[in-house]
Amino acid sequence: MTSPTFGQRSPFLVAGISARTTNAREMDESTAAIGKLWGRWLGEQPWTGLPQRDEPSATIAVYGDYESDHRGAYTLTIGRLVESAGAVPRGLTLARVPGGDYAVFAGRGAIPDVVVSTWQTVWEYFAPPQERERAYTADFEWYDPSDAQRLEIWIALRPVAKGSVR
Repeated sequence: MTSPTFGQRSPFLVAGISARTTNAREMDESTAAIGKLWGRWLGEQPWTGLPQRDEPSATIAVYGDYESDHRGAYTLTIGRLVESAGAVPRGLTLARVPGGDYAVFAGRGAIPDVVVSTWQTVWEYFAPPQERERAYTADFEWYDPSDAQRLEIWIALRPVAKGSVR
């Protein structure tokens, strides 16, 4: 298993399309929402309504509004960066990603296989107790606009208690 790198991230906003689901629902093709949401994102191309940016925009998939932990419901928003909530066109939703500490898992390969294998690495890494725990605030997948086979999964970490060692 590959260990993550660790980094800090400033808060940011993502505008896109959303679905509410659970990991249990995703295991059943009849109730799975994530594949359908990706199909809408790629088919409808809702990013064309977002304000234009000078550089190529990364596609970002934000997992947020966690009900509890990996067993509870969450909202997935697939979208692109926006500067402000006012920049969100009608029909799109807004996901807020808080700033803070993150564990970063990098993956390389054909989509969707690399997404599944990288998430398996995340789950394996956090299965035994770790020094740093998941925060379940907002996690995200960052798809590199310059390399279609590279992604990073950023997992929000709980703050370290004062006086404790990392």
